[in-house]
Amino acid sequence: MPVWLATILSAAVFAGLFAAVYYGIQYFKEDRPAAAKPAIAFEDVPEGAKPNRMLRFLSVSGLRLLQNAQRKTEVRFVVVNHSTAQTSPIGAKARILARTNGGPDTDLGMVEFKLPALGPYETKDISAVLETKLRAYELPDWQFLKAELILPPEAP
Repeated sequence: MPVWLATILSAAVFAGLFAAVYYGIQYFKEDRPAAAKPAIAFEDVPEGAKPNRMLRFLSVSGLRLLQNAQRKTEVRFVVVNHSTAQTSPIGAKARILARTNGGPDTDLGMVEFKLPALGPYETKDISAVLETKLRAYELPDWQFLKAELILPPEAP
């Protein structure tokens, strides 16, 4: 076999392997809809429901406020699962508060988002539009922000 033909064949094999690995990673990285039970919405909460027990294991951190392309205030944050259990997808809300020195925290607005399934000790980056009357430049800097996570109650 001529050297030039072996070079072309080996280059084609390496290109094919690279493409297979690249597209395989992209395929498995996509979020697939879970076949589990559907997420409970806030409006579907039955009477006499208990508070959600996962609330004490989930936290919100890394709040950043910015303005998106539609000129709406957007909040980006990280949701952390501190438990050894996996969570299912659920509709959630977060109240964004501004910390003040010595006084009560100021309510800046509410953000509603779909919390994806989280594995044990896993984190997810979330981005959603903040429902507020203030512009992004009128809001306090990130170090003065905190969030209270709100989950729908569990069914009885």
